[in-house]
Amino acid sequence: MRFRYSSLFALVPIAVACGSSNGTSADSGTSPEASSGTDAGSEGAVADSSTPDTKTAADVAADTQAAEAGDAAGAEEGADAAAALLPFTPSNLDLSGIDLSKIDDEDVSTNCEIRTGPNTAQDCFNQAGDGVVMQSDGSKVHVIVLKSLRVEPQAHITVSSIQGNLPLAIVTVGDFTLLGTIDAHAAGGSAAAGGFTAQNNQKGSGPGGGAGATGVSLTPGIGAGGGSYCGQGGQGAVEMGATGPAAAKAASYGTPEMVPLVAGSSGGGGAVGGGAGGGALQLVAGGTFTMGAGSYVNVGGGGGAQGGTTGQDAGGGGSGGALLIEATTVKIAGTLAANGGGGGGSQNDGHDATADAMPAAGGPGASGGGAGAAGSTLDGASATASSMSGSAGGGGGGVGRVRINSKSGQADLTGATVSPASTTSCVTQGMVKK
Repeated sequence: MRFRYSSLFALVPIAVACGSSNGTSADSGTSPEASSGTDAGSEGAVADSSTPDTKTAADVAADTQAAEAGDAAGAEEGADAAAALLPFTPSNLDLSGIDLSKIDDEDVSTNCEIRTGPNTAQDCFNQAGDGVVMQSDGSKVHVIVLKSLRVEPQAHITVSSIQGNLPLAIVTVGDFTLLGTIDAHAAGGSAAAGGFTAQNNQKGSGPGGGAGATGVSLTPGIGAGGGSYCGQGGQGAVEMGATGPAAAKAASYGTPEMVPLVAGSSGGGGAVGGGAGGGALQLVAGGTFTMGAGSYVNVGGGGGAQGGTTGQDAGGGGSGGALLIEATTVKIAGTLAANGGGGGGSQNDGHDATADAMPAAGGPGASGGGAGAAGSTLDGASATASSMSGSAGGGGGGVGRVRINSKSGQADLTGATVSPASTTSCVTQGMVKK
């Protein structure tokens, strides 16, 4: 069993799936022969300048070809291993380009971080296959492959957007046991794992981005709308003296199967931004995927930013993100959460979505922000209007999506908390593909 230490100053560089280290070894391995070839060639030239000695050059060429053949064989072996990696075909992920030669069993016992940009770093795993793969729509997913994974109860894995922001997939050949936590929720306007972000007074980004706030300093306007995903974001409030009505809610998007894997959309931008959308995670196990009591995975949306004076309206909350779990057998006694963030209020920020079934509160103020969606409530709440002059609140974010695929098509959810609720259309189950 391996135990991890946590240090943001000791991040382990991620190895790219191109076998570059093998190529370097092959090059350095041929250098002495190349030098001896030069010496031999020089001696041949002294003996007979009209008949250069080509034997050594041929040897060098043969050695180079052998090294290249070795690299090609290694790449082919990696592709063959990827093809036989799992007893089913995971959604969205082509693993054939990832070097699997050094993957190992991993046990995470302390807090650590995974950065999801290409060629970035993580300090959670010592021996991982790593790469970026293309989905059917041309978008990219950062993939980490392990032999097996156990996350201890005291360990917290943070998914970070430092140096890049892609959806994240963690794949284990064997069992995936989560007793601790994995967090890819948005924090205010900061996204993780592919979540979309907002710009000041602009429509939110992502397929379900909320309407942007319309006020200009000292000129009344309308608060920003919450981001939509499976559930719709709430509408912003209309300031006193502004011309309504508020913009329509952004439409829902995505498919229950989560193909492709897409993160949550941001709320509309207010005077100082909006809540980011929740991240997109795909957790895959060739064996059993288990979550113990007290564990959680959180892909919730961020809270919208507060407003200010008249015309400086609040931002909308971000929608919940996407969580796709695929395994031969799935047993969950922990929490899966893809809730919407609270809309900003006229005087305070909205709250980020939490890892439970409770709605994220909208920011308080004369014009309060709408609550984020959670549990059986799929749509974010609209902001409350004020009878006083001042900025308008933003709408809460809608829920995201949860999908569980297993061999039987039916996961064991005894003791689990799932938000949105497992009885709603935003949580679905299916069978893994052969």
